[in-house]
Amino acid sequence: MFLHTFYTWVLANLLHPVMFFLTVLVIGDSMGFNSDLVKNYFLFLTYSVCISIPCLFLGWLSLYIILITPNTDSVKFLLWLITAPALVLFEFIIILNFFDLVEKEFFLFSLPGITAIGFAIVARYQQFKKLNYTPKIENHETNLV
Repeated sequence: MFLHTFYTWVLANLLHPVMFFLTVLVIGDSMGFNSDLVKNYFLFLTYSVCISIPCLFLGWLSLYIILITPNTDSVKFLLWLITAPALVLFEFIIILNFFDLVEKEFFLFSLPGITAIGFAIVARYQQFKKLNYTPKIENHETNLV
């Protein structure tokens, strides 16, 4: 389960700079990102990985809670598809509050991260279907009484 969360997190972090640069291209390049795209990609990837580490562990916990619920697989996938982007938005709001930058315009910068995790979850749907949580049951003689 942790590996599924970890691989989804890695894929989302690889997609995040791409989504961010696509957003910059759509909105307009007022920050000068197009000057050296490869250098900016790896710089942005490094920042993205460092900042999103709490989301990795919160996502791991959330996926565990989702998988132990007695729902169908499609409902569990939908819950995972809603929960992970919500965690990204939650962490983004905490970072904005930490730096005292809470303004409506800054929420536009959360869209690439939310889109990246959404694409990563959808791309890993087949691996999600293989996840099924079964609690360990010890067939020890003391449990039989």
